[in-house]
Amino acid sequence: MTAARVGGVQVLVRRLPGAELVATTLAIRGGVQNVDARTQGVELLGLRTAATGGTQSLPKEAFSRRLSQLGSTLEASAGPDYASLLAKCLRADFEDTLSLLLDVFLHPALPEGEVALQRERLLQELKREEESPDDALQALSQKLLFAGTPYANRPQGTESSVAALTAEDVRRHLASLRTQGRLLLVVVGDVEPEAVFARAATLLAALPAGGVVPAVPGPVRFAESRLLAQARALPTTYLQANFAGPSWRSADFASARLAASILSSREFLEVRSRRNLSYAPDVRLLTNRVQSFGALYVSAVDAGAALGVMQGVVRELAETPLSEAELASYQAAFLVDFFLGEETTDGAAHRLVEAELLGGDFRLARRLPEASRATSPQDVQAFVRAYLRNYQVAVVGPSVVDLSVLR
Repeated sequence: MTAARVGGVQVLVRRLPGAELVATTLAIRGGVQNVDARTQGVELLGLRTAATGGTQSLPKEAFSRRLSQLGSTLEASAGPDYASLLAKCLRADFEDTLSLLLDVFLHPALPEGEVALQRERLLQELKREEESPDDALQALSQKLLFAGTPYANRPQGTESSVAALTAEDVRRHLASLRTQGRLLLVVVGDVEPEAVFARAATLLAALPAGGVVPAVPGPVRFAESRLLAQARALPTTYLQANFAGPSWRSADFASARLAASILSSREFLEVRSRRNLSYAPDVRLLTNRVQSFGALYVSAVDAGAALGVMQGVVRELAETPLSEAELASYQAAFLVDFFLGEETTDGAAHRLVEAELLGGDFRLARRLPEASRATSPQDVQAFVRAYLRNYQVAVVGPSVVDLSVLR
């Protein structure tokens, strides 16, 4: 692993000798703190348009042909804390693909027609969100968790915000992102680090240093359980009992990941296998933010009864530590999943980006296995006691849920 500052741009290169594919990510710090209620969604719209609409030197059709000739892929994504342009290519075509990726960021064509096309596609995605009970449940959960915080704005925006975005909004916003201090360039594959640094210096050196990147929001905490319901005429009720988890840098982060796996397995056994209350109960831990968030999830005819059983499983783990043998099996499963992710260049690049931008240190990506191995049954138990409380419960469907089952 080789790290360097190229001007004000942070560059990470992980060389994998013999790897045929190279994954490159240009990540942009700030996420939803780069927008407001009116412009939420503009970053995703802008980057998608840039990635598909060509550049000032290569119009859309010529740009698409060039990507096809190389066999390379280029796509855009946006999350709560950062957005990205992601490319994947053959080792022999790395320099050409990196040049295309950076040209897309620095000199996108942004034709009006492509902005309109990508805006319509994003609007269709937002409309489908309302049509799907699961997607509506996630949107309701976001309102409960993040009202009054910068995360109340969404990377994908809302139907009203996206519909009002103009091509000029897109141009202005993307221009504001072109500063060295906002950027992180990560390359994973069989490439020479010095060659990456030299290419980055050539293409990014002219960017301004830029102002201060918005500070990471403080941790979200909840003093009591709350319920937000959306009545719908559905055959089953969809429910998610959310809780605030630890940050990436917290000593509890590894315990959180293991505890979620353990609880998910136990909930499946109790709720589905033994009681047949739901087809797919789950315990989730989302780690795509600086602070993680977890949830008990279930869809059931009687969601209240299922939630009561799920909380009973949580209480049991809080009161009775699991055996060393059971913990070892979950640690082994986590390690297998972790190292499988490391076998692909894009998976390894994604881990580095997350660790650096969400945890503040790319080395955290390599420390997770060690932290998992060091986790004890008492650590898992302490995590459950400390974090699985004061649930923020989102409900979509016909059922009325009594929060007293969570006590």
